[in-house]
Amino acid sequence: MCHQQSHWCGTLHFVVKIFLTHKTPFLILPTIKSKFLSILNSIPVGQLRFDMRESDALISYSVDYKYRGMGLGTIFLSIAIEKILKERNGIKSITGFVQQQNKASVKSFQKLCFAQFEADAFIYPNSYKFVKTIA
Repeated sequence: MCHQQSHWCGTLHFVVKIFLTHKTPFLILPTIKSKFLSILNSIPVGQLRFDMRESDALISYSVDYKYRGMGLGTIFLSIAIEKILKERNGIKSITGFVQQQNKASVKSFQKLCFAQFEADAFIYPNSYKFVKTIA
């Protein structure tokens, strides 16, 4: 099982490692950390976390600056979203916040068909809010 109960703020984090292999682009395995970890040729290249808020999964992620521009963010997001939807019933939406100047992350959410909105400027200045409604 790829989830554990976190005692911090009552959130639930899903936990996987992702490996790049020659047979399949990514293989997802459980880990003990409270994040998703992206591994490329045995080197950590990114991290991702879902904070569960009732039926909404708030997603946050980053790709190491040395590995940006390779399309890994989109692949990482796509696989992690697929995994959490299989592992956790009752998710009705996935939400992410992205700073407007982060063009690569904006593009990743757009490629994955998230609806794009202006974020609350007081809480997330100069940011977009991306929401994917789950049927």
